[in-house]
Amino acid sequence: MMTFIGRMLRAARLDPRMYHAVGGDPTVTTQALAVVAIAALSNGAGVGLAAVLGGSPRWGLVAVRGVLGELLTWGAWWLVTYLVGAHLLASRATPGMVLRALGFAQSPGALLVLRFIPALGTTLNLFVDGWRIAAGFVAVRSALRLDTARAVVALVIGVLAGILALLVWLAATAPLT
Repeated sequence: MMTFIGRMLRAARLDPRMYHAVGGDPTVTTQALAVVAIAALSNGAGVGLAAVLGGSPRWGLVAVRGVLGELLTWGAWWLVTYLVGAHLLASRATPGMVLRALGFAQSPGALLVLRFIPALGTTLNLFVDGWRIAAGFVAVRSALRLDTARAVVALVIGVLAGILALLVWLAATAPLT
């Protein structure tokens, strides 16, 4: 029996068998959503701590903005990836299968709590984002049961939707921070 932490570690190691297993197991939906929450809270804590160290009096708003931005980005990524895979690429995956796989693909996001460390924050963020995209590829390929080319199409469109959602969120909330 695989534990929650064990699944997160296997997800971070890009284990396709783990992604296939969680995609088909509705009992781990809560765990997949917990991984998304952990990544979002880690990001919020990391940017909030960076704001504190930078002397921002609105560090709390910065932290909340970081959490909500992560959730919005992931939600757009998941939904668009599912829609592209299921409706344009003829995958038989359900929304839950994609949710669970892409949820566990957020496992490297737990490291975002370290974003507050000077000279590491931006580099760490880029590294973690690249790692999550790589994990997302394995997740999409496993959950949607697509060949490599179709998985790349679904992934790229989903990631672009997530980036667009984040950019809109950041622009809309910039005056608050």
